[in-house]
Amino acid sequence: MSIEKLMIKIFLFWIFFTNFAQANSCVIQNDYDMSKKLFNQISYMCSRLVANVAPQPPDVQVLLTNKLKYPNAFAFMEKDQKTILVTDQILKMHDNDSTLLAFIFGHEIGHLELKHTSKDTFLAKLIDSLKGGALTAIKADTGLVGSGVNLSLKGYDSKYSQSQELAADKYSYLLLLNSGYSKQDALNSLEILKKNHDEPSWRNFFATHPDPKKRIESIQRQ
Repeated sequence: MSIEKLMIKIFLFWIFFTNFAQANSCVIQNDYDMSKKLFNQISYMCSRLVANVAPQPPDVQVLLTNKLKYPNAFAFMEKDQKTILVTDQILKMHDNDSTLLAFIFGHEIGHLELKHTSKDTFLAKLIDSLKGGALTAIKADTGLVGSGVNLSLKGYDSKYSQSQELAADKYSYLLLLNSGYSKQDALNSLEILKKNHDEPSWRNFFATHPDPKKRIESIQRQ
């Protein structure tokens, strides 16, 4: 390859990268140790999704936490900031695979973009506590603080209707397609939820979400 052609390729890549970086913002924060590789994969996946939100890519902050022994993901407004909170159990359930996690992240972005969320004082305070390390020793099954937080989260879960959950699924599916993922990627993620439907640790999650079979059927019809 000639130097001229190499320089052109480098220039085109720089233009693409610059536009990609400016077109979206997905800031990932983690309050526990995780590999740099996994962090970068999740950051790239989230930025890839956000960049394809129409008509205007939003600014989204994501907090990955292991302080809540409660497998779930939440979307809410922290003041005027679109925020997603994801527990480490979600990552583990999806084998820390960013492709499998894309549907989960897209679902939460869907809640934000479809305006299912509101400014939530409880979660805003919770996320501040997590950032400050105030909940480092929290346990879901022991202690009044842990139980109180998780009961509050269970109540927060129920704010979405079944129709809103399915609408967020559809939004995520279309966002995945626009971001270069496949229909099968979405179905693979939902199959994981279906597989773990009867796990005790996921009881609260499935109590407030449509049955995975129904969600799979909805995506298959798209």
